[in-house]
Amino acid sequence: MHKTKRHFQLLEVMIAMLLIVTCVAPALHIYMNMYKLETQSMQNYEADHLARLLYVEIVEQLYLNAIPYEDILNGIDRTVESSYIDQLNAIGFTAHYKLSKIKQKTVKGKPRCLIDIKLYLENKRTKAVKNYNYLQMIEIPPPPKEDKDGTDPTATAPTQDGDQDDDDDDDEQLEKHK
Repeated sequence: MHKTKRHFQLLEVMIAMLLIVTCVAPALHIYMNMYKLETQSMQNYEADHLARLLYVEIVEQLYLNAIPYEDILNGIDRTVESSYIDQLNAIGFTAHYKLSKIKQKTVKGKPRCLIDIKLYLENKRTKAVKNYNYLQMIEIPPPPKEDKDGTDPTATAPTQDGDQDDDDDDDEQLEKHK
């Protein structure tokens, strides 16, 4: 007696493939979730890093008096104008900050003010907002001095012909004499 070999039927192969896919799919799902969480974690880390860099820029503007003290007293809320905006947009965030005065005191004879800096990073996709709160002590700039007649002494005085005194004209005249 001679036995004939039985070949696999197409239905049997398809059932075997279905069983393999059923066993492998949950494992792939775990790796996909891990990748998604890793990407979100990297974006949050990048956002935290950029928030610290933006804080440094805001403090620099405060020390250079680029932000008027009156705006701080009024509790300004501004969008961030920085070189880091492109990096924030690349990871899907927008940024704005709010400055407010907490208290004022005199330190070593100079008036100082404690400023609350609130930095907000908003995820464009999820609309979730990350809050960063900082405190910074700054020196209060002196008010502009005025003469007894109420004019600002730092303004240039008009010349005899009524025009403002230009240093450029003086430089041109010096060049002619040389």
